[in-house]
Amino acid sequence: GPSRLELAAEQIVGDGAVETWRAADETVRAKYRILAEDWS
Repeated sequence: GPSRLELAAEQIVGDGAVETWRAADETVRAKYRILAEDWS
């Protein structure tokens, strides 16, 4: 299901931006994955 952050974002921006939010969230996760690899 949606994360707490996703639910909060939906309430703030409305239903229209959920897809954009998820796409951005994937990008953020990918960046963190790269950072985690750099630090390991």
